[in-house]
Amino acid sequence: MKKVISLVLSLLMVSITTVPAFSAEFNDIKFITDSGQIEDALKDRGIYEEGEDVVTVIEYNIHNSENGQSNDINHSQPKSSEFNVIVDKDKIENILKDKGIYEEGEDVVTVIEYKTENSFDRQPLLGNDFYSKKIGTSSVVDSTARYNNNYPAGSFQFSSQINVGWKANNTLGLSIEVLSATIGYTLNRNIIETWTYSSPNYSYPINVKAYLNRDKEYFDIYEKDIWQDDYVGRAMISRETGYTIKVTRQ
Repeated sequence: MKKVISLVLSLLMVSITTVPAFSAEFNDIKFITDSGQIEDALKDRGIYEEGEDVVTVIEYNIHNSENGQSNDINHSQPKSSEFNVIVDKDKIENILKDKGIYEEGEDVVTVIEYKTENSFDRQPLLGNDFYSKKIGTSSVVDSTARYNNNYPAGSFQFSSQINVGWKANNTLGLSIEVLSATIGYTLNRNIIETWTYSSPNYSYPINVKAYLNRDKEYFDIYEKDIWQDDYVGRAMISRETGYTIKVTRQ
C-alpha cells in the first residue's frame, strides 16, 4: 500500500510520498506521526480518505505581520524564515561535507537547517565623493560550533538569536553613514531574530551542535577625483543568516 504524507497549508492540502522519520513542532510548523492524531486531524478538516495509509501530517500556518524598523529591532519570532529537517544519512553526510563541518565517526541522526529571509538592509545610494564596485559574495559556516550541548534520552528545545543586520568589518576611515551610502546598505544596525526548535523524542542520549551561517559581500571603494579616481580599499560586509544544527547519537 502506498505510504502517504498529508501536508495542510492554510486552506491548501497536497499529498506527497516522501516519508520523514521524525516528529517535531517548531514555530508554526507541526509534524504529526501518531496514527490516532493523524486520523482526528484529517477528519476535522474533512480530508480523511478511507484506506489511505497516512504516516505523517504536516501543518503549516501562515501569519502576515508588519514590523517597525529602528536602530535595534527585535523579532520575538522570525518574520520570514525557512526550516529544513534532514534525516537521510547520505543527504546528512553531503550537507556536512559541503559546509566543512563533517566529522568522521560521528553518528549524526538529524540535521536541522534554519535560514532567515529577513532583510532590512537596503538604502538609497546618496550622492557623495565615493562609489563602490561589488566584486563578489560568499556564504560560510563557522568551523566551531557556537553551541555544543549534551541531552539525555527524550526531547529537547533549542532557542537562539541571530543578528540579521549587515556589519562592516572595516570602514576604511569613512564614517559608517558614508560607507552605508556608498555601498547601498544600512550598516551596523542590530536586527535581532529569535527562534525556537522543539525536537522529537530520541530513545538514546544525544549531542547537539549549532554552527552559525553567514553571508558576505565584498566591495572595492573609490573616491572621485577630477583627474583620476583614487582607490580607497576593499570593504567586506557580513550578516548572520541562520544555523546548521547537528544531532548526534551518543
